Amino acid sequence: MTGSSDRGQAYTLESLVAALLLVTAVLFALQAVVITPTSAGAQDRDVQSQRHQVASDLLTTAANDGELSRLARYWDCSDGGFADAGRTDTWVPRDGYPSDEVPIDDFGSAINQTFDAGTRYNVELVYASGDEQNVSRIVYQGTPGSDVVTASHTIALTDGQLVTGPNSGSETIGDCADSDSPPIPDEHGEVYNVVEIRVVLW
Repeated sequence: MTGSSDRGQAYTLESLVAALLLVTAVLFALQAVVITPTSAGAQDRDVQSQRHQVASDLLTTAANDGELSRLARYWDCSDGGFADAGRTDTWVPRDGYPSDEVPIDDFGSAINQTFDAGTRYNVELVYASGDEQNVSRIVYQGTPGSDVVTASHTIALTDGQLVTGPNSGSETIGDCADSDSPPIPDEHGEVYNVVEIRVVLW
């Protein structure tokens, strides 16, 4: 009887030691793994916020240099549309539009130099047409992904501003509006129209 009692105590003691080792291993493993459920999301938000700020700064610089206005006035008055609107290739500096006709060469170069090679972007003009908002694509590189960032800048167009498309001569926005159906309609009286230049990055 004594032998079986000693054996039972030994089994019990072994079970307790095994359980203690298992609990210790689990506790050690939990302490070794750093669980930060919000870190990835916060980093993504920080990166997106930074990209948005950089894109906004690029737009502001382009607006101050007059490039955004020149882009919005890049018309072909004889066709009643944007110059080179019939081209099927995506605009890229010195690749889409001919190099001497690029409406936003410096701005496009700045985007390409600022963001990594894997960054894709669309450039759009948004303007009023009656009660609706029209969107004209200037640069189109595809459908944005889930990590999309959008930045925009608004400019005003007036009747007396020159059209900037090739072979436009001294034609003004008012001249184009009177002669044919312009790509951007006259909506605001003294101010011809207000245009939002939108950059979508992903």
